[in-house]
Amino acid sequence: MANAKADIKQSDEWQKAVAYEITDADIERQRKLLGFDQAAKTREYITVATEDNIRNFAHGIGDDKPLYTDPGYAKKTRWGSVIAPGMMAGIINKPMLGDPVPDEIKALRKSLFK
Repeated sequence: MANAKADIKQSDEWQKAVAYEITDADIERQRKLLGFDQAAKTREYITVATEDNIRNFAHGIGDDKPLYTDPGYAKKTRWGSVIAPGMMAGIINKPMLGDPVPDEIKALRKSLFK
């Protein structure tokens, strides 16, 4: 098995894969992409503020206030149920609709910084 690992590192395919260097052309292509914003099309970790997500998020950030983690306590407050920590609002994300990515942007991104 050790011979197989040594052999692959001597192959042309391996040498080609590890020989790539960032070029001035790569950096120029990246500069052309500056300022292009694209809507997120992937689902993030939290997409809906459920009681479970709020509690898990609060525990994850080390904030175990009963207003975030205890439905029985939270029900007696003026809010009537658990509420999310303010920081959680910044990470809730659903896939967004946006304009299609122009072909010239796709071309600039293709194989950039292999």
